[in-house]
Amino acid sequence: DTPVDPELDFYSPIVINYNSQSFNEGDPNNSGAAYGNWKVNCVQAIREGIHQCKRNDTKEAQIDLVCIDRSLYIQFLNQYNDQERIVVSKENGLKAMGFSDVVTLDGVEVTSEYACPNGRGYGISIGNMELRCLENQLMVAEGPFYSEETQSYRYACSTLGNMRFRSPRNFFTLAPVTAES
Repeated sequence: DTPVDPELDFYSPIVINYNSQSFNEGDPNNSGAAYGNWKVNCVQAIREGIHQCKRNDTKEAQIDLVCIDRSLYIQFLNQYNDQERIVVSKENGLKAMGFSDVVTLDGVEVTSEYACPNGRGYGISIGNMELRCLENQLMVAEGPFYSEETQSYRYACSTLGNMRFRSPRNFFTLAPVTAES
């Protein structure tokens, strides 16, 4: 582990450059080739983010979920094949809720999310998030309203709130960092 300045480490976000060639340094299979892309580095990059966020944290506040864009997820699955994977089931994870497109890496669920920007991924720590409601109740329901156009009743449900995140140090992003970024 490299020495880290505690003041910088306390509130600095974790950005994992999955295009870095440093993931393959010391790899006996590297044979001097300069690899630096998601397809080659995906498992190491996700693992790096998961473990960098574990520093000085409780088990409840560690990374729970990694969401990546669909194309990155497909490449990750191709790299993270059955020979390398031990299937771990969680009683309270996404699979328990019926989601089938989830794999586990180092005890953390990895899945795709349509809302992730192209070429990006995020490590999320649910224990470091809080929903702050700005009204006296979480959800406000309105309706039913009859719609002549659709010949059906419509309902509306809204909330006025914000997500509060503790230190950005407890979350990570996977990004293709370049010199222009």
